[in-house]
Amino acid sequence: MIAYMEGLALKMVQNDIPEGCDTVGIGINAKHIKASPIGSKITFTSTVSAIDGKKISYSIEAKDEKGETIGSATHDRFIVDKERFMNKL
Repeated sequence: MIAYMEGLALKMVQNDIPEGCDTVGIGINAKHIKASPIGSKITFTSTVSAIDGKKISYSIEAKDEKGETIGSATHDRFIVDKERFMNKL
């Protein structure tokens, strides 16, 4: 669930950040509210809740086929220059 949440957040801004940049996750606070059977269709929705310089914050929710919330999270990502970031590793 958390991997899907982070992936959604990344995809949301991928086309809106400067050329040569990417985002990296810097924190996630997730809650698993309800279990779902294997094979269930889960829908994830995300909204950008704040932008503070290079930091982007998200509110994310996961719902099952019945429309019941199975998980929620707040997630923060930071915009980085890809080349500079990789050179620091």
